[in-house]
Amino acid sequence: MTAFGEWSAGHSFAPSDPGTPPEAVDDRAHALDAYDAASRALHRRKQVRSAAATGPLSTTRAQAGGPGGT
Repeated sequence: MTAFGEWSAGHSFAPSDPGTPPEAVDDRAHALDAYDAASRALHRRKQVRSAAATGPLSTTRAQAGGPGGT
């Protein structure tokens, strides 16, 4: 995720430049949409893991010797 974001930030792309093929504009839009969706999914996953590690069920898992428990 981070590598793609850094790569994308380092490459200029001006869809309004004369001669830019419409396909390139569409490809870029699809790539950015996919990147945004993946970023949101990763953020949600981190939130879920954080909540699971600190939420009320974390004590139950620890007592049972499950993931995150001893």
